[in-house]
Amino acid sequence: MGTLKVRTDAAMETALRALAEATGSRSAAVRHAILHAYRDMLLDLASAEPDRLRNDPADQAEVAAIQRFMGVAGEGGVRGRGPVWIRRRGSGRPG
Repeated sequence: MGTLKVRTDAAMETALRALAEATGSRSAAVRHAILHAYRDMLLDLASAEPDRLRNDPADQAEVAAIQRFMGVAGEGGVRGRGPVWIRRRGSGRPG
C-alpha cells in the first residue's frame, strides 16, 4: 500500500474535517472520498454505455440480426424502426 501526499487549501480542509468526523480519521476520509468519486465515475461511464451502443451501427446490426433470428423483428427491426431496446423495469435505461 502506498502513501499519498496532497496539498490542501481552506475549502479542502473544511471538507476534510467534516469527512474525518464522519469516517473516523483523515485517512479514512480520503479513502472514502476517492472510492466514492471512483464509483461515481464508473456509474457515469456505465450510464453512457447504452447511448454509445444505440448510436453504434455495428451494434444495431447485431441486435437486429438477433431479433430476426428470434423472430421478433423484420428486416427493418420492429415495424421498420430498427432494433428494439428492452428497458429494465424502473431504470429508464436499456437492460
